[in-house]
Amino acid sequence: MMSLMRKYGFEADFFVEEEEEAEEEETPEEPDHVEVKLKTVFGLRTDVIGNVDFSINQELIYPVEGLIVMHNVVSNEQKFMYLPDRCKLIFIKLSYTKKCLATIEQYFRSLLIGIYDLRTLERRKEIPIPRTFGVRRIIDVTFSHDSRYLYILTEAEEYLILMLPLTETDFFIEGYPSCPGYHSAIVCISSDPSMGTRIAVGAEFYILIMTREPKSDELTITQTIRLDFRTISMSHFYSGCLIIGTDNNEIILIVNGKIKNRQNAHYAELLDSYLTQPQLEHERLKYELQDPKFVIEEKKVLHMFIHSTGLAYAIGHRVYVFEKVAVHKYERKTLLTVPRTMYDETFSPIHALTIDDRKETVVVTCQHPQIYIGIHIVPESLKTKRVDFAPLGALLHEKEITCAAVCTWKPVIMTGSKDFTVRIWNYKSCKVEVCCRYDDAIRDVALNNTGYLAAMAFTNEVRLVQIFVDDYLPVKKFHFPMCNSIKYANYGHILAAAYGNTVSLVSPYLFHVVHHLRGNNGNVMGISWTVDDRGIVSCADDGMICYWNVMNGQEIYKIETNQSFRAVCITTALPETIYAASQTGSIHVFQNKKKINEVRVPMRKRPLPLVDIVMFRSDQMLFAVNSKGEFYTIGLPLFMYNEPCFRVKLFVTRCNRILLSYDGLLLIAITDGGTLVVCSLENIEERLVPVDEVLLHRDDIVIPRKEVLKQRKNIKFLETKLKRAQREYMMQILQCEKTDIKHLNKVHRSYCTAVTELRTTNIELERRQHEELTQVNYQLDCIRHDQAKEMTALNEHYTDRMMAETTKFNNLRDELLSLRDEYGTKLLNAENTLIDTIPEFQEDFKKKLDHRRVLLREMMKLINDKKIEFFDYCRVTDDRNYKILIQTQVDFVEELKRQKNIRRATHAEHDLQEEIFHRFTSRKEMMERKIQMGKELYVTYAELKETLTKKYLALQIDYNDREHAIDQKEFRIVELGEKNESLEKFKYALDEKIIELHKAIAPKDVQIAEKIKHILEMEHELIGLHYSNEHLHLQLDEVKTRDMSYKKELATEKHRTRGARQCYADILTNIFDVNKTIEDPLELRREVKKFFERYANDNVLHEYLAVIPEEKDYFQRNRVCIENIVRSNDNVQRELDEKPMVKKFKRERRLLRRELRCLRSINKVLQENPEDENLFDILAALTHKLHRK
Repeated sequence: MMSLMRKYGFEADFFVEEEEEAEEEETPEEPDHVEVKLKTVFGLRTDVIGNVDFSINQELIYPVEGLIVMHNVVSNEQKFMYLPDRCKLIFIKLSYTKKCLATIEQYFRSLLIGIYDLRTLERRKEIPIPRTFGVRRIIDVTFSHDSRYLYILTEAEEYLILMLPLTETDFFIEGYPSCPGYHSAIVCISSDPSMGTRIAVGAEFYILIMTREPKSDELTITQTIRLDFRTISMSHFYSGCLIIGTDNNEIILIVNGKIKNRQNAHYAELLDSYLTQPQLEHERLKYELQDPKFVIEEKKVLHMFIHSTGLAYAIGHRVYVFEKVAVHKYERKTLLTVPRTMYDETFSPIHALTIDDRKETVVVTCQHPQIYIGIHIVPESLKTKRVDFAPLGALLHEKEITCAAVCTWKPVIMTGSKDFTVRIWNYKSCKVEVCCRYDDAIRDVALNNTGYLAAMAFTNEVRLVQIFVDDYLPVKKFHFPMCNSIKYANYGHILAAAYGNTVSLVSPYLFHVVHHLRGNNGNVMGISWTVDDRGIVSCADDGMICYWNVMNGQEIYKIETNQSFRAVCITTALPETIYAASQTGSIHVFQNKKKINEVRVPMRKRPLPLVDIVMFRSDQMLFAVNSKGEFYTIGLPLFMYNEPCFRVKLFVTRCNRILLSYDGLLLIAITDGGTLVVCSLENIEERLVPVDEVLLHRDDIVIPRKEVLKQRKNIKFLETKLKRAQREYMMQILQCEKTDIKHLNKVHRSYCTAVTELRTTNIELERRQHEELTQVNYQLDCIRHDQAKEMTALNEHYTDRMMAETTKFNNLRDELLSLRDEYGTKLLNAENTLIDTIPEFQEDFKKKLDHRRVLLREMMKLINDKKIEFFDYCRVTDDRNYKILIQTQVDFVEELKRQKNIRRATHAEHDLQEEIFHRFTSRKEMMERKIQMGKELYVTYAELKETLTKKYLALQIDYNDREHAIDQKEFRIVELGEKNESLEKFKYALDEKIIELHKAIAPKDVQIAEKIKHILEMEHELIGLHYSNEHLHLQLDEVKTRDMSYKKELATEKHRTRGARQCYADILTNIFDVNKTIEDPLELRREVKKFFERYANDNVLHEYLAVIPEEKDYFQRNRVCIENIVRSNDNVQRELDEKPMVKKFKRERRLLRRELRCLRSINKVLQENPEDENLFDILAALTHKLHRK
């Protein structure tokens, strides 16, 4: 590989990282080290283009972390292909032969092509893209149809196509796709099916056909097709024909460089390169009328995919599937939709699309990490074309998994993620058993050893929950904010929660806090229980490790360091040893309150922080993982010497936590990419602690009592329903027997009627034959008479003519006689056939009855044979058991007699004989037990006999039911045939009616259009009238404001007149007072002078004019005097009130009121009759009336 990279001009800085890696000291492998092998991986990488496809063995191929997974959907098994370290996977493409896989990988700033063999799951080739081409972005990758060439579309300053021959030397053939006058983006490429060295390049407004000539080192442009649309996706319909998806929801077929037809991608029902554009428009309009309310959000036609039996493309979150019905002709069968998930409020667009034409399945991926599977062709029995995709396998986490926990009793894992979901995974069945979403972030989870209880740490609280079948039931909440770690004790009776610098111990059964352990200065990051649950160890980010006594909550000892720890674990054997993982990538070993060793995990020169550590219960092996996702298996103990360390690279993203199953056979890991990995550990037999075989095999669940009672009620209801159904079934059997008898009677009657009808038809035919014969004889007689007359006439006139006519007559007579004989034979044959028809019908019916009787006899014979065989077997068994019983009793009696004789003969051996007697007594008991067993066996055989008898009766009933079902089906077939004929006639009549209705509807469309146009005109006029109405309202408001101002001015003038009158009265009063002093000239002069000084100034008059009548109108207080004074001026006051201006204002107000009433009537008419044709006449009349007034 390095020689190839140097050959293509790579500089020395590419090898810096590899040289650094080569300089690292690798630990030699030991033959007994622990091997970590992948078992199951739950996840998907969405940043890889083409991240899903099918292999030749119908295995699903998709990338997960640093792996390429081949998943067998049927057996739910996975195979893995490992990607090299430090590579970033960009693109995956499977060849058309499905035998090799091409990957585009990025190493730092260089690109590398990897070719994998799918049969051996090995990396066959590594071809670097030379740096002479510069740093490029990969747009599209495709194989030729014969899988001999690989085409790569790249982009830098200009577009470049690299052609890689896979069967030749690894060199690149270059091609520069460019069209003079166009500077648009190139989006896709497609290889020609018939010629591997020809490809089509799709740009936004043109398509280029590029070909490699023989013995040429470059791709040349052979044809340029200019377009008026933007190309989004493209594929070869067949050689010389391209199918293109645009950004405006269109599918376009280009044949030999010319646009053949184009149609709407959503409404397309048929894709055919021979269809004309008018036919396609007719189909599109027809489908739009059927489905006018369908709204399309996205308009880009993506992922054009053509396979051997069909075609598919995607628009937004929908996939349109077509089936190949003829050569170059595809018909749409299915519309698949990606459903909404618990994460997306809107639909997620499709990221990749593939089809397995053997299993007829469609698989897609979206922007969130989940694979969806759907049916390829919907069966006609479903009567729909629209179906939804279903998630393939378990529902995956959308975002990174932050926490996890394993169970002791059950094979389950509990995980929490940043997508606010908590799930329980069964790693044996590979399914998600419980999934629930919350509104708060999940910081940590813990599972009780029974699997019935769990704990969840949120931002502000810790919740104790009970696990049900499909939900979590909250039981208790504790205010422990920002909790970093929670963990149940080994026996499950205490829960430890670490938050801040405190570790709280909670009883999950009594729901109270047992102790608060405060001793750390920093945030507690990890906790670990001792094997007997009497102690707990905590580590903090300030480097402090505390060992606590759980019984009294006291601190046993404390260790202070200058490190920051993330995880801690403690051994089970004495003396207890504490292992802590630090941020500097080293493991610290503590024993007896002292630090005894510090081991640096071998990695690169720059130390990486350790994320988590976990230890076997046997204290012989430790697993660690760093922030780059690298596993390390380390042998223990570490305080004696540094044990060998083995590195396993599995992840691309950060690994957050690792766990061990209780039996120590599985290693579980979670990552930032939302991946859950289950690995099996091998070569660990000597490092395991034995566990009970019942553990990790329980699958019982907790169900609420209400649901149990509800289910029991449902079971009882179903039992009663079954009993009722059984009774109904028996009634149906009896009814069927009655119907069978009726059916047989009906058949017999029909047979009799058929025979009578045949007899009547035979008689009728004989009558008709007799009538026809008489008629023929009469005609012959008539002909003879005519011929005799003619003969006499001919004899009289012409002798020669007579001879000729005689011969002619003789010939005619011979023909008639032959015709009569032939017709007579035909009539006799018809009569014979009619006579033979009745016996044939009788024979056929008898044959059918005989055949059924033979079948019944054979079935009855077989049943009787089985019955006789069973009875013989029971009889033989009974005889054998009876003989054994008799023989046993005889043997026992004889043995007893022999023992008694021996005892009488030899009394000296009494003790020995007594012992023998006891022995034979036990033997007797044994024989009695055997006899009892024989009796029980006899009872068993009797029960078996009874069950077989019941089965015989059931089989006989089943036989009768099937006979009845056969008869019913035959009768049903006849009825359905008649109904089908009537429906065909009805269909033909309806088609004719539809054609007539279409013809009747056609002329009415013009009238509807005219009416719509007239309505629109009237609406415009109505809008104008509304505007005029609003204008008149404004004028009315203006007139009202003017009227109010005039009223105020009139009131002011009245007030000033009243003030002037008051001033005039005061002047007269003062003059009257002055007249009293007329006799005294000096007094008169003085009064006149005062009078003049008072009234010579205008201010007095202004005061009178501005006076307020409510305060200073003293004329009102002296009404009698004022009335006497101004009685003479009443007529003058009346004239002043009726001025011309006041009359004019009143007249204008009356006119405005009339106009307002008229406008209101117009508005009412418009509201009541908005569609009246006489509306304009009414409006004209009202307007004329208004102007006239």
